[in-house]
Amino acid sequence: MRMSNENKGWMAHALYIGESNMELFSEKYWQWISEPWEMTSLSHQCNFYQKYVEFAGEDILRYSNTEALDKTIEYAHDKIMDCFREIDRRFKLTEE
Repeated sequence: MRMSNENKGWMAHALYIGESNMELFSEKYWQWISEPWEMTSLSHQCNFYQKYVEFAGEDILRYSNTEALDKTIEYAHDKIMDCFREIDRRFKLTEE
Protein backbone atom coordinates (compact mmCIF):
# COMPACT_ATOMS: atom_id res chain seq x y z
CA MET A 1 0.00 0.00 0.00
CA ARG A 2 1.40 3.34 -1.07
CA MET A 3 1.17 5.90 1.74
CA SER A 4 -0.63 8.67 -0.14
CA ASN A 5 -2.25 11.48 1.84
CA GLU A 6 -5.61 9.72 1.53
CA ASN A 7 -4.20 6.40 2.74
CA LYS A 8 -2.47 8.14 5.65
CA GLY A 9 -5.82 9.59 6.67
CA TRP A 10 -7.48 6.18 6.54
CA MET A 11 -4.55 4.70 8.45
CA ALA A 12 -5.13 7.26 11.21
CA HIS A 13 -8.78 6.17 11.36
CA ALA A 14 -7.71 2.52 11.49
CA LEU A 15 -5.29 3.13 14.33
CA TYR A 16 -7.82 5.25 16.22
CA ILE A 17 -10.76 2.85 15.82
CA GLY A 18 -8.94 -0.45 16.15
CA GLU A 19 -9.94 -3.59 14.26
CA SER A 20 -12.03 -5.02 17.10
CA ASN A 21 -14.21 -1.89 17.18
CA MET A 22 -15.07 -1.76 13.47
CA GLU A 23 -18.35 -3.62 13.94
CA LEU A 24 -19.45 -1.10 16.57
CA PHE A 25 -19.56 1.75 14.09
CA SER A 26 -23.07 2.30 12.80
CA GLU A 27 -24.24 5.11 10.56
CA LYS A 28 -24.70 7.55 13.46
CA TYR A 29 -21.15 6.93 14.72
CA TRP A 30 -19.68 7.51 11.28
CA GLN A 31 -21.52 10.82 11.27
CA TRP A 32 -20.13 11.67 14.69
CA ILE A 33 -16.46 10.91 13.94
CA SER A 34 -16.59 12.72 10.65
CA GLU A 35 -18.50 15.87 11.47
CA PRO A 36 -17.41 18.53 9.00
CA TRP A 37 -15.29 21.31 10.40
CA GLU A 38 -16.96 24.60 9.66
CA MET A 39 -14.75 27.31 8.18
CA THR A 40 -12.36 24.62 6.89
CA SER A 41 -11.80 23.94 3.21
CA LEU A 42 -12.87 20.59 1.81
CA SER A 43 -9.25 19.55 1.22
CA HIS A 44 -8.60 19.85 4.97
CA GLN A 45 -11.69 17.91 6.08
CA CYS A 46 -11.30 14.32 7.30
CA ASN A 47 -11.14 11.59 4.65
CA PHE A 48 -14.59 10.30 5.50
CA TYR A 49 -16.28 13.65 4.90
CA GLN A 50 -14.28 14.28 1.71
CA LYS A 51 -15.41 10.91 0.33
CA TYR A 52 -19.02 11.61 1.35
CA VAL A 53 -18.96 14.89 -0.57
CA GLU A 54 -17.44 13.10 -3.55
CA PHE A 55 -20.23 10.49 -3.56
CA ALA A 56 -22.96 13.06 -2.84
CA GLY A 57 -21.77 15.31 -5.63
CA GLU A 58 -22.16 18.52 -3.71
CA ASP A 59 -20.38 20.43 -0.96
CA ILE A 60 -22.78 20.35 1.98
CA LEU A 61 -22.16 20.44 5.70
CA ARG A 62 -24.81 17.90 6.70
CA TYR A 63 -25.71 14.30 5.93
CA SER A 64 -28.87 14.27 3.84
CA ASN A 65 -27.97 11.88 1.03
CA THR A 66 -28.38 8.41 2.55
CA GLU A 67 -27.20 6.60 -0.58
CA ALA A 68 -23.95 8.60 -0.58
CA LEU A 69 -23.54 7.98 3.15
CA ASP A 70 -24.00 4.23 2.67
CA LYS A 71 -21.43 4.21 -0.17
CA THR A 72 -19.03 6.22 1.98
CA ILE A 73 -19.41 3.86 4.95
CA GLU A 74 -18.71 0.88 2.68
CA TYR A 75 -15.71 2.64 1.12
CA ALA A 76 -14.36 3.64 4.54
CA HIS A 77 -14.76 0.11 5.86
CA ASP A 78 -12.85 -1.33 2.90
CA LYS A 79 -10.07 1.27 3.16
CA ILE A 80 -9.68 0.76 6.90
CA MET A 81 -9.59 -3.03 6.50
CA ASP A 82 -6.86 -2.53 3.84
CA CYS A 83 -4.96 -0.50 6.42
CA PHE A 84 -5.25 -3.30 9.00
CA ARG A 85 -3.86 -5.75 6.43
CA GLU A 86 -1.01 -3.34 5.69
CA ILE A 87 -0.22 -2.98 9.40
CA ASP A 88 -0.13 -6.79 9.69
CA ARG A 89 2.13 -7.06 6.64
CA ARG A 90 4.55 -4.33 7.63
CA PHE A 91 4.94 -5.45 11.22
CA LYS A 92 4.62 -9.16 10.45
CA LEU A 93 1.87 -9.55 13.03
CA THR A 94 0.25 -12.56 11.38
CA GLU A 95 2.12 -15.83 11.53
CA GLU A 96 2.19 -17.69 8.23
